[in-house]
Amino acid sequence: MNAAQLRLLITVASMAAALIAYMSIANIWIAFGVMAAIFTLSAIAERIIWHRFTDDQTRRRDLDDRVRNPPL
Repeated sequence: MNAAQLRLLITVASMAAALIAYMSIANIWIAFGVMAAIFTLSAIAERIIWHRFTDDQTRRRDLDDRVRNPPL
């Protein structure tokens, strides 16, 4: 698996975990807090995985793409 596939896998797993947390926790505010924590931790894990498993050229291409095509 390359870094992009691992990143996608972490994203899908965090969405599933957040959905399970939302459905199983009775108090809505606690559920939202747990979901926010899951998404925050998954974003941190994605960045760690991305920087660990990519080479310098791939990081540079990703940065150039983000500079030329900023997100909406």
